[in-house]
Amino acid sequence: MAFLGVALGASPPFVLTPVLSGSLLLVLIAAAFSRWVKGALPYPHHWL
Repeated sequence: MAFLGVALGASPPFVLTPVLSGSLLLVLIAAAFSRWVKGALPYPHHWL
């Protein structure tokens, strides 16, 4: 979808804002899950 936005001439902030906010939201959810769920491994255990 980001490619389509760039191909159609959308401005970079219009394309990058949802991507950046979605990425940060996923990282925050993963970090919170690993802290609040018993038995979950500490985040990040391994990057690769």
